Amino acid sequence: MTVNACGASHRGKIRKNNEDNIYVDGDYRKDLTRDNILIRSERKGPPHVYAVFDGLGGEACGEEASLIAALGLRAMEDRNAAEDIEAYISTAHKTIISESLRMDAANMGTTAAAAVISGDQATVWNVGDSRVYLFRNGTLMQLSRDHSVVQMLVDRGLIKEEDRASCKYAGELIQYLGMVPDEGIEPRAYVTKENVFPGDILLLCSDGLTSEMDDAQLLGMLERRESEDAESICIRLIEKATEGRCRDNVSVIVCRIE
Repeated sequence: MTVNACGASHRGKIRKNNEDNIYVDGDYRKDLTRDNILIRSERKGPPHVYAVFDGLGGEACGEEASLIAALGLRAMEDRNAAEDIEAYISTAHKTIISESLRMDAANMGTTAAAAVISGDQATVWNVGDSRVYLFRNGTLMQLSRDHSVVQMLVDRGLIKEEDRASCKYAGELIQYLGMVPDEGIEPRAYVTKENVFPGDILLLCSDGLTSEMDDAQLLGMLERRESEDAESICIRLIEKATEGRCRDNVSVIVCRIE
């Protein structure tokens, strides 16, 4: 089983710079002066490691946090430990906090959504509201779980699913890498495992994509383009998301299981 993968990150139409980062089989956005990037996977064998990081804090703060997260994942891969999620999160989280103190940037942080594919199994995890979806046989399923105020309100039945976008708390997170909660509590990832099959498509994305396209639109796009390669799908998703005002940075990784 092989994986055809490609990732892209775009500044969007409103933001002055791109605070996101992406990680595609060991490669990531190293040059932060390049706001728009495309990374194709060159890796032939497993494990395959992919992640999207949505930086928080504004300007250089968010960019630095998402870069630290990408660098930390590369360090874990270099030690053949990419699946040690707890160790990665703890290290990346503490490093971001340390850098935020050095930079005097109290709101510095990043979300993270990742997939590690080895053989016929994908380990998927996230912290924050960046997402991982699985497209299979004409259906789209969210594998990740948002760590957000809105998700908490939906879970408790206080607002309806369809009212997410209009909720006044939209965009507010309850977990992310670099958060500074009381009593030194560290963020905890939501983790799930999923068997993957030829024809499956994994989609990782920042909320810059999901704020421009709802799940029905994502499903329609993948249905129309499921025969195309990962790069083509990735480019079309970015193009579609940036057709309008596109107020946020947009990052996408598409992984086709072949």
